[in-house]
Amino acid sequence: MRGYTRMYWEKEVPVLKTFGLRDGLSVVELGSGPGIVTDLLLRLLPELTITSIELREEAVVQARAYLRDRGHVGVRVVRADVLETSLPDNAFDFAYARLVFRYLPDPLGAIREAVRLLKPGGTLVISDIDLDLWGLFEPPIPELKPALDAYGRMLAARRGDARIGRRLVRLLEAAGLTRTGIEAVATTSADLAEGRSMGTFLAPIGLGRLERMVQGGWLTARERDHARNGWKRFLASPSPFVLKVMLVAGATRARAD
Repeated sequence: MRGYTRMYWEKEVPVLKTFGLRDGLSVVELGSGPGIVTDLLLRLLPELTITSIELREEAVVQARAYLRDRGHVGVRVVRADVLETSLPDNAFDFAYARLVFRYLPDPLGAIREAVRLLKPGGTLVISDIDLDLWGLFEPPIPELKPALDAYGRMLAARRGDARIGRRLVRLLEAAGLTRTGIEAVATTSADLAEGRSMGTFLAPIGLGRLERMVQGGWLTARERDHARNGWKRFLASPSPFVLKVMLVAGATRARAD
């Protein structure tokens, strides 16, 4: 989990700064999970004031403990739905959602809630994947395609969208935001930190999830075995190479007249 969360981070930081993230801002983080990204934000910009929103009780407990153990005592972690946070209007300079929107049944509703939370002139940034840009492998691993297709079907059945990346700009515009923009953040196996496994690049269809997809009926055991064998063949090649892409979209709430 931590390896996947950090995979794009160094390449993503300059994009976040281009969209206006800077120290001293008040930030609402939408879907904070166990607090890993919150920690990264505060290590980057320690004077941020962060309120993190997370729906799952177990993740809220994990985030509070994780952040406390790292000395981030000022972070507020709130259990709430990103569609209806109950936080006050016009309260934040910057809203940020990372690898969250693909799971949301109503992404436009979540954006509208984020707009409500932003001060006029505030910025919303959403980082997420698009399954058709999931990755380039050399040598290729065609055996992974059934697993990718199964992941897309699984998210769709849960009212998510594994191809949310291509929709982000239109969703931001539909919510009335302005100055929309989108950047592609690429990371490769050459960027892999020392000691990190190449398996990081299989996310979000890692070998463990393949088994869960079989158990859930989304993937056959034969397709799972082919995917695993293809991955082993890839790792055994002389110079295996991976390139993966995440999309980072941002927009601004209009200032009051």
